[in-house]
Amino acid sequence: MFRYTRQSTLTLVFFSSNSYRFVETSPAGNICNPNDEPCIGGFARLATLVRNRLKEEKDSLLLNAGDSFQGTIWYNILRWNVTQDFMNMLPHDAHVLGNHEFDNGIEGVVPYLQHLDSKVTLASTGRLRFTDEVEAVREEAEKLNAQGVDIIIVLSHCGIDIDREIAMHAGPHVDIIVGGHSHTLLYNGEAPENSGFTPLGPYPVVVEQASKKVLIVQAAAHTQYLGEIKLTFDDNGHLLRWNGDPHYIGNEIPQAPDVLEKINYYLPRIEEQATEVIGSSLVRLSSSCACSECNLGNLICDAFLHAAIPRAANNSWNYAHFCVINQGGIRVPIEEGEITFESLILSTPFENNVEVFDLKGEHILEMLEYSVANEPYAGARMLQVSGNNFNKSSFINYKTIN
Repeated sequence: MFRYTRQSTLTLVFFSSNSYRFVETSPAGNICNPNDEPCIGGFARLATLVRNRLKEEKDSLLLNAGDSFQGTIWYNILRWNVTQDFMNMLPHDAHVLGNHEFDNGIEGVVPYLQHLDSKVTLASTGRLRFTDEVEAVREEAEKLNAQGVDIIIVLSHCGIDIDREIAMHAGPHVDIIVGGHSHTLLYNGEAPENSGFTPLGPYPVVVEQASKKVLIVQAAAHTQYLGEIKLTFDDNGHLLRWNGDPHYIGNEIPQAPDVLEKINYYLPRIEEQATEVIGSSLVRLSSSCACSECNLGNLICDAFLHAAIPRAANNSWNYAHFCVINQGGIRVPIEEGEITFESLILSTPFENNVEVFDLKGEHILEMLEYSVANEPYAGARMLQVSGNNFNKSSFINYKTIN
């Protein structure tokens, strides 16, 4: 419990969406080659910086905003077992579950929670329900306020757009939202050299309600940044001022020896499959797929269509006429040259099913319109396609009259 006196300060140290980047990476979050570009981030550097900041700041909390699962070959081979081992090396005060913690269902996340060094109580997990974020936060904030809690921190894995909605509409009791999910770098000024993320807003974002200001902070992903913000409160728990910035985890930060030892313990179980060469590419396969088609997205869809050919009956061309995938499943580029199993998993880490089914034209049009629209919220969500093309500059819900 944080006990404040007149103009007390509380420091929040946080990270999110480390996405299984236990080993250092390239700035793009890919396999690092120190001969080409600096190797940055990694859990060993994150641990060093976390420990330093908690030692410097007496009244501080370490918060994990989720998505500690998924993203590299480490998860595909070792699942939750390795995650809990690394997470237990840091003194978390709070840890929210991200969407990827549920990629293998409830049965995939329960063992993880059971093996964390925490006081998490598991009950009725088979009846877990996901409810509206704004209403859930409003309800809990009102309960806490009624119990005399003056400072309320929302640890969120909803993404920056939903965090803005929470800040504006979840009532007058929330002071700050520590966010994740959208991999948003909030940063004042230009990002450091070799950053794999571009700033998308000030740090913190300040949302003004009628009677107070609510702060939103987020610090990118892939162990490239550690967020920090120092909050000053008066003796009634009202937020007076704040300062702080995300820390870039460059290669000048030493790697914690105990974490490196843990990494080296697991590496032999990873490397045999990771280094297997499964193909090659004459060009760089880009993961810049959010606002336009990209060659990696086209390649994946082409491959899915090719895999559907054996389903075709009566010597027809193909069982499927076109392919569409969401760009969110494409994470990092695949560089020119040999393609290893690890680089493929880094690029497309999710164990999805490929579905083939009939779809009406009206639903195809609705899908494509949503892909390029700024409604219901602005955001980059360009679908990747193969076997079709469309005009992305047309109006939403238009009808051809003549």
